[in-house]
Amino acid sequence: TIFNNNDYYNNEIYLLIKDIVNNIDNLTNKQIYELIIDKFNIYEKLIKIGNIKEHIVMLDSISNIIDNLDKIGYTYIDFKEYLDNIKNKDLDISMSLNKDDTNSVKIMTIHTSKGLEYPICYLPSLDAAFNITDIKEKYAFNKKFGIITPYVDSSGINTTIIKDMFKKCYYDEEISEKLRLFYVALTRTREKMIFVTSLKENILAYKDHEVIDDNTRSKYRSFNDILSSIYKYINKYIVNINIDELGLTDAYKYQKDNDIKIKSGNNIKVEELVNNSKIIDDKHFSKERHSIYSKEEKENIELGLRMHYVLEVTDFNNPDYSDLDDYETSLLNKFLSTNIYKDAKEIYKEYEFYSYNNDTLEHGIIDLLLVFDDHNIIIDYKLKNTQDEAYIKQLNGYKNYIEKITNKSTSTYLYSIIDGTLSEIKR
Repeated sequence: TIFNNNDYYNNEIYLLIKDIVNNIDNLTNKQIYELIIDKFNIYEKLIKIGNIKEHIVMLDSISNIIDNLDKIGYTYIDFKEYLDNIKNKDLDISMSLNKDDTNSVKIMTIHTSKGLEYPICYLPSLDAAFNITDIKEKYAFNKKFGIITPYVDSSGINTTIIKDMFKKCYYDEEISEKLRLFYVALTRTREKMIFVTSLKENILAYKDHEVIDDNTRSKYRSFNDILSSIYKYINKYIVNINIDELGLTDAYKYQKDNDIKIKSGNNIKVEELVNNSKIIDDKHFSKERHSIYSKEEKENIELGLRMHYVLEVTDFNNPDYSDLDDYETSLLNKFLSTNIYKDAKEIYKEYEFYSYNNDTLEHGIIDLLLVFDDHNIIIDYKLKNTQDEAYIKQLNGYKNYIEKITNKSTSTYLYSIIDGTLSEIKR
């Protein structure tokens, strides 16, 4: 009827879709998906089709798929082609629907956790040594060194220098992989990450400003070693727990014994606590733009992203220009010449935060946070224009949060990457 009357422009469905489409170029696939669910009240309408629990799991599974595609750079056009391909080839999206799923603790490996998020995550067994069994074999094969064999003399079986070179490469690759894996683990939580371990400072760890040097990293043999090398930075977060005061049985001491018999104690009374629901608004401090970019604008965006990356990875006190062209070098030197970072006690780059404020979830990413003894400085990088009112609102949001958690006065600046100018923002 709507199409016969040519009246779809005034139809509620069309208007809701139009509202989403107007913002689509500035959204990730995950954000588009969540907008569709929100605008069309999908969860509220599940009651009309039944099997509510199964459909919620289905929606969550699709959300996880979209999240993974976002992480490998899929645009909404790529995602449409992905869905078209599934449809045209008559494929199925497999997902596990566990009817007995409960609000419970999930136990999994770090690899299994990829793409998932939880409010609180625990990481135990951090002192377990990395698996290096491959380098213990007498014979080995490596693409770089070929087949590696021992030699025999009067003293017995010995290894060659090639085996030592292979070990060095193996450790470097293994540790690099473990650092990436540890990053995956650390980013699975939305609120709090709890390490269940015992730490002591690695006093031999050499730090070049805020970065652990390669020599120290090459000696990592467990996740505990990684944490021990930055002990002085995380010491303030360490909470000592007395196991004897936890009221545990002695079973944990004999975890390798499969025939343990634990005496049953008194029953524990569990009462379900139901909290009153509140609608949480989502507030992002970053400026949004809803338009199609010209070629020149796209090139400027790419330059801005590149320089953001350069400023993020550069050690300000010992800059490395080897991967930069002349123009990028000149832009970097403009920032370094400001010397605003000098004497900072701590330097945080791409500092991301989430905060609840009057039932509003606030989210922001601070390009550069400089912490001094008695004050803080927040710097937000912009390619050129630093006069937009939206930027001032954005920085004030950052400032309010940092002052709240540090109890220090905080100044905010916009830095023009091209002009090389710092502009202090006043409320």
